[in-house]
Amino acid sequence: MCAVSLLGFAPAASAEEGSTSYTWIGNTQDPAADNTSWGDEKNWEPNGTPKDGDSVVLELPPGRCAANITGAPAVELSNFTMQGGGSSCGVALHGQHITVTGLFQWNGGTIDAPLTMDGIGSIMGTSQKLKVLQQTMDVTGTLTMTLASGDGGLRIENPNMLHIKPGGTFISTGSNDITFLACCTNPAHVLNEGTLQVTTGQLRIKAVQFDQHGELKIGGGGELLKDQAVAAVVVISFSFVATLIIGKVIDLVIGLRVDESAEDEGLDLSQHAEQAYINAGV
Repeated sequence: MCAVSLLGFAPAASAEEGSTSYTWIGNTQDPAADNTSWGDEKNWEPNGTPKDGDSVVLELPPGRCAANITGAPAVELSNFTMQGGGSSCGVALHGQHITVTGLFQWNGGTIDAPLTMDGIGSIMGTSQKLKVLQQTMDVTGTLTMTLASGDGGLRIENPNMLHIKPGGTFISTGSNDITFLACCTNPAHVLNEGTLQVTTGQLRIKAVQFDQHGELKIGGGGELLKDQAVAAVVVISFSFVATLIIGKVIDLVIGLRVDESAEDEGLDLSQHAEQAYINAGV
């Protein structure tokens, strides 16, 4: 069973036998490396290109404040670790679909590649490093979010989503924030078709559409806060009161109901001077 420390960022898992664990170093070791391409073997330690079954660690190389990895191919990784930089430094990954079958660890940085988390994963915020999701992440394994709030929370950019698929589980422990801008016709959102569990603390889904179609478990010390739900209540209440006022004004001015003689004659004829069934008496 894989375990993740709640006090710090857990070391990357060892690669399985017959596979290789690659760490991003950019051009810190070889000036000939292009410092950005996934496919440039000189950007990795050891030299090579991660392939199916390998493990990858993306973090800031020593002495660097940015790592921008581009051109990631569709690949199935045993383990994947992303460790972001500080407030002004960052790690970003761009590419095609990545599937993680083992241990997934995310403690800062930008993922701009579709990702399927099919193993045991964690989104951690103890270092207060923002996590930015610029593509859709599918959770088919078990993903735990721990103490990722405020500047260390998860931001989902429009129109992408965190998709907890049937059979997948998302667990929130401690205080966590999932945020961005729910607007327009295709907002960022969280879609639960599996299991969403809040064990302790608050899971705050702020300005992100929340679609609940799966199982929702709230522990004794847990709380799910959705400002979308609050906004919906406000809109419903406002609409009810506004409609009631408009109806009262109309009733006072022209009335909402015709008199009995107009009802007996029929609204088509009395109100519109029309006869709906001209052959009704034939």
